[in-house]
Amino acid sequence: GAPSFPAPAADWWNFVARSPSLLREVEECVGNISLPRCSQLRRSFALAPHVDELRGSRRLSPLMQAAQDCQVEEMKSLRQIFHASLQTRDTVNRSALHHAVASSCFEGAAFLLESGSEIDLQDSLGLTALMVAIRSHLVHPNLVLLLASAGSSPFMVDKSDQSAIWWSSWRGNATTVRLLLSLWCPSRSCHLLLACKNRYGRTPLAQASAMGHSEVVEVLREYGAEDEEVEEEVDLEAAKQGTTRKERREEE
Repeated sequence: GAPSFPAPAADWWNFVARSPSLLREVEECVGNISLPRCSQLRRSFALAPHVDELRGSRRLSPLMQAAQDCQVEEMKSLRQIFHASLQTRDTVNRSALHHAVASSCFEGAAFLLESGSEIDLQDSLGLTALMVAIRSHLVHPNLVLLLASAGSSPFMVDKSDQSAIWWSSWRGNATTVRLLLSLWCPSRSCHLLLACKNRYGRTPLAQASAMGHSEVVEVLREYGAEDEEVEEEVDLEAAKQGTTRKERREEE
């Protein structure tokens, strides 16, 4: 019989996209829905809104949900057969690429980029996919390399004026910092990039120093970062929260 629609209906699209036997039938009928054997699917498709208009049980579009689960073949089916859009956003303005990266799904992220995903789309906090990858507790260098090599801008900043290099310094991952700087500053002269400050007046070097990330500090200096005179005292807890000690006292 015709496929039934679970609640919410968006999950049905993911079900179809991951079901080989049903997918083959759907693929044949998409090209010629008038075929007699396609009548049952025709009725199902008539009931279903477009794949981009639906949200599944996680409040995500089918493509975002597949990206979050790192179901790459499912992602390909949703794109190639059902023409799911790469531009659809969730409630916090994240794209399928954001979700693939947040799940450390290298193959899924690569597929989305090859399909034309915009590399520097920003979510509601201003985070690009590269920033999401860097902020992760388990940073995967290959994923960072993929995104940076695909053209993510070193000068993109979030709503706190924090760049990918700034977030790498905050995370304390010297490997990621060196990887990004080697791509963006092959001549080892990164003064302009490394001199950029966040909204609290901290450069990547100041942030790494405040948090005790000595290996990151060494790499940043190697690429031209310069120490600055600190105008006000900064403690480790304030650095982690992105506020100065003075600001914390005022909040208290």
